[in-house]
Amino acid sequence: MINLLPEKAKHHLAQERFVRFVVVSGIIIALIACIAILLLWIPWVTLALQEDELEEQLNIVRQSPLLMHVEEIEDSLSSLNGKLDAYERNSSDILLTSRIIEAVLSHVGSGVSLSFFSYTFPQGLGAVPQFRIEGVARDRSTLLALSDALDGDAMIENVRSPISNFLEESNIEFTLTFNVVESLLRSPDVE
Repeated sequence: MINLLPEKAKHHLAQERFVRFVVVSGIIIALIACIAILLLWIPWVTLALQEDELEEQLNIVRQSPLLMHVEEIEDSLSSLNGKLDAYERNSSDILLTSRIIEAVLSHVGSGVSLSFFSYTFPQGLGAVPQFRIEGVARDRSTLLALSDALDGDAMIENVRSPISNFLEESNIEFTLTFNVVESLLRSPDVE
Protein backbone atom coordinates (compact mmCIF):
# COMPACT_ATOMS: atom_id res chain seq x y z
CA MET A 1 0.00 0.00 0.00
CA ILE A 2 1.36 3.26 -1.11
CA ASN A 3 0.68 6.38 0.91
CA LEU A 4 0.57 9.48 -1.30
CA LEU A 5 -0.48 11.91 1.42
CA PRO A 6 1.77 14.87 2.07
CA GLU A 7 4.14 14.62 5.07
CA LYS A 8 2.14 17.09 7.13
CA ALA A 9 -1.04 15.04 6.69
CA LYS A 10 0.86 11.84 7.48
CA HIS A 11 2.19 13.40 10.65
CA HIS A 12 -1.26 14.69 11.59
CA LEU A 13 -2.78 11.22 10.92
CA ALA A 14 -0.13 9.55 13.13
CA GLN A 15 -0.91 12.01 15.93
CA GLU A 16 -4.62 11.23 15.64
CA ARG A 17 -3.91 7.48 15.80
CA PHE A 18 -1.75 8.02 18.89
CA VAL A 19 -4.46 10.15 20.55
CA ARG A 20 -7.09 7.51 19.70
CA PHE A 21 -4.80 4.80 21.12
CA VAL A 22 -4.28 6.79 24.34
CA VAL A 23 -8.02 7.50 24.69
CA VAL A 24 -9.05 3.89 24.01
CA SER A 25 -6.31 2.62 26.36
CA GLY A 26 -7.45 5.07 29.06
CA ILE A 27 -11.05 3.96 28.67
CA ILE A 28 -10.03 0.30 28.89
CA ILE A 29 -7.87 0.95 31.99
CA ALA A 30 -10.70 2.94 33.57
CA LEU A 31 -13.15 0.11 32.87
CA ILE A 32 -10.74 -2.47 34.33
CA ALA A 33 -10.27 -0.26 37.41
CA CYS A 34 -14.04 0.16 37.85
CA ILE A 35 -14.61 -3.59 37.50
CA ALA A 36 -11.80 -4.30 40.02
CA ILE A 37 -13.23 -1.78 42.48
CA LEU A 38 -16.68 -3.30 42.07
CA LEU A 39 -15.32 -6.83 42.51
CA LEU A 40 -13.43 -5.81 45.68
CA TRP A 41 -16.24 -3.70 47.09
CA ILE A 42 -18.83 -6.50 47.04
CA PRO A 43 -16.83 -8.90 49.30
CA TRP A 44 -15.78 -6.02 51.55
CA VAL A 45 -19.42 -5.02 52.13
CA THR A 46 -20.50 -8.62 52.76
CA LEU A 47 -17.60 -9.22 55.16
CA ALA A 48 -18.35 -6.01 57.04
CA LEU A 49 -21.99 -7.07 57.41
CA GLN A 50 -20.95 -10.56 58.59
CA GLU A 51 -18.51 -9.03 61.08
CA ASP A 52 -21.26 -6.84 62.53
CA GLU A 53 -23.58 -9.82 62.80
CA LEU A 54 -20.92 -11.96 64.49
CA GLU A 55 -20.15 -9.18 66.98
CA GLU A 56 -23.86 -8.95 67.85
CA GLN A 57 -24.04 -12.72 68.36
CA LEU A 58 -20.90 -12.64 70.50
CA ASN A 59 -22.37 -9.90 72.69
CA ILE A 60 -25.57 -11.93 73.09
CA VAL A 61 -23.55 -15.02 74.10
CA ARG A 62 -21.38 -13.03 76.53
CA GLN A 63 -24.45 -11.63 78.24
CA SER A 64 -26.16 -15.02 78.58
CA PRO A 65 -26.40 -16.39 82.12
CA LEU A 66 -25.27 -19.80 80.90
CA LEU A 67 -21.87 -18.44 79.87
CA MET A 68 -21.48 -16.70 83.22
CA HIS A 69 -22.28 -19.99 84.94
CA VAL A 70 -19.69 -21.80 82.79
CA GLU A 71 -17.08 -19.16 83.67
CA GLU A 72 -17.85 -19.62 87.39
CA ILE A 73 -17.43 -23.39 86.98
CA GLU A 74 -14.12 -22.90 85.17
CA ASP A 75 -12.89 -20.59 87.95
CA SER A 76 -13.94 -23.12 90.59
CA LEU A 77 -12.21 -25.93 88.72
CA SER A 78 -8.97 -23.98 88.36
CA SER A 79 -9.07 -23.13 92.07
CA LEU A 80 -9.72 -26.77 92.94
CA ASN A 81 -6.86 -27.89 90.68
CA GLY A 82 -4.52 -25.48 92.47
CA LYS A 83 -5.58 -26.86 95.84
CA LEU A 84 -5.14 -30.44 94.63
CA ASP A 85 -1.66 -29.62 93.35
CA ALA A 86 -0.76 -28.10 96.71
CA TYR A 87 -2.14 -31.13 98.51
CA GLU A 88 -0.16 -33.51 96.29
CA ARG A 89 3.03 -31.55 96.93
CA ASN A 90 2.47 -31.71 100.71
CA SER A 91 0.83 -35.13 101.01
CA SER A 92 4.08 -36.94 101.83
CA ASP A 93 4.83 -34.38 104.59
CA ILE A 94 1.30 -34.77 105.97
CA LEU A 95 1.55 -38.56 105.89
CA LEU A 96 4.96 -38.51 107.60
CA THR A 97 3.76 -36.07 110.26
CA SER A 98 0.68 -38.13 111.05
CA ARG A 99 2.77 -41.29 111.37
CA ILE A 100 5.20 -39.55 113.74
CA ILE A 101 2.33 -38.23 115.88
CA GLU A 102 0.87 -41.73 115.98
CA ALA A 103 4.25 -43.16 117.03
CA VAL A 104 4.69 -40.55 119.79
CA LEU A 105 1.17 -41.12 121.13
CA SER A 106 1.74 -44.88 121.19
CA HIS A 107 4.63 -44.34 123.63
CA VAL A 108 2.84 -41.91 125.92
CA GLY A 109 1.73 -43.91 128.93
CA SER A 110 -0.06 -43.09 132.11
CA GLY A 111 1.65 -40.41 134.11
CA VAL A 112 2.49 -38.33 131.02
CA SER A 113 0.30 -35.68 129.45
CA LEU A 114 1.29 -33.83 126.29
CA SER A 115 0.40 -30.17 125.97
CA PHE A 116 2.28 -29.12 122.84
CA PHE A 117 3.48 -30.74 119.64
CA SER A 118 5.32 -28.90 116.86
CA TYR A 119 7.35 -29.75 113.83
CA THR A 120 9.36 -27.87 111.23
CA PHE A 121 10.18 -28.96 107.72
CA PRO A 122 13.23 -26.93 106.71
CA GLN A 123 13.70 -26.30 103.01
CA GLY A 124 16.81 -27.41 101.24
CA LEU A 125 18.70 -30.51 100.29
CA GLY A 126 19.43 -32.84 103.19
CA ALA A 127 17.29 -30.85 105.64
CA VAL A 128 15.76 -33.08 108.31
CA PRO A 129 12.42 -32.22 109.92
CA GLN A 130 12.59 -31.55 113.63
CA PHE A 131 9.79 -32.40 116.04
CA ARG A 132 9.24 -31.05 119.55
CA ILE A 133 6.86 -32.17 122.26
CA GLU A 134 6.08 -30.56 125.58
CA GLY A 135 4.08 -31.81 128.49
CA VAL A 136 4.03 -32.83 132.13
CA ALA A 137 5.37 -36.11 133.51
CA ARG A 138 4.40 -37.53 136.90
CA ASP A 139 8.03 -38.20 137.89
CA ARG A 140 11.58 -38.66 136.55
CA SER A 141 11.19 -42.38 135.85
CA THR A 142 8.08 -41.78 133.74
CA LEU A 143 9.86 -39.07 131.74
CA LEU A 144 12.92 -41.30 131.31
CA ALA A 145 10.71 -44.17 130.15
CA LEU A 146 9.08 -41.91 127.56
CA SER A 147 12.46 -40.64 126.36
CA ASP A 148 13.83 -44.20 126.08
CA ALA A 149 10.71 -45.43 124.30
CA LEU A 150 10.95 -42.63 121.73
CA ASP A 151 14.67 -43.28 121.29
CA GLY A 152 13.94 -46.95 120.65
CA ASP A 153 11.28 -46.24 118.01
CA ALA A 154 12.29 -47.18 114.45
CA MET A 155 10.99 -43.90 112.97
CA ILE A 156 12.58 -41.56 115.53
CA GLU A 157 16.22 -40.72 116.13
CA ASN A 158 18.29 -38.19 118.10
CA VAL A 159 15.89 -37.76 121.01
CA ARG A 160 17.20 -34.81 123.01
CA SER A 161 16.12 -33.93 126.52
CA PRO A 162 17.61 -30.92 128.28
CA ILE A 163 19.02 -31.39 131.80
CA SER A 164 16.39 -28.97 133.10
CA ASN A 165 13.78 -31.71 132.48
CA PHE A 166 15.24 -33.74 135.37
CA LEU A 167 15.66 -31.00 137.99
CA GLU A 168 12.24 -31.57 139.53
CA GLU A 169 11.25 -34.78 141.34
CA SER A 170 7.55 -34.79 140.39
CA ASN A 171 5.15 -32.95 138.08
CA ILE A 172 8.00 -32.33 135.67
CA GLU A 173 7.33 -29.92 132.84
CA PHE A 174 9.43 -31.34 130.01
CA THR A 175 10.49 -30.60 126.44
CA LEU A 176 11.78 -33.30 124.09
CA THR A 177 13.08 -32.75 120.56
CA PHE A 178 13.82 -35.43 117.98
CA ASN A 179 14.34 -36.05 114.28
CA VAL A 180 12.87 -38.49 111.81
CA VAL A 181 14.95 -41.37 110.47
CA GLU A 182 16.28 -40.18 107.10
CA SER A 183 15.08 -43.28 105.23
CA LEU A 184 11.49 -42.19 105.97
CA LEU A 185 12.14 -38.86 104.27
CA ARG A 186 12.91 -40.60 100.99
CA SER A 187 10.02 -43.07 101.19
CA PRO A 188 7.34 -42.11 103.72
CA ASP A 189 5.20 -45.16 102.87
CA VAL A 190 7.78 -47.62 104.23
CA GLU A 191 6.78 -49.00 107.62
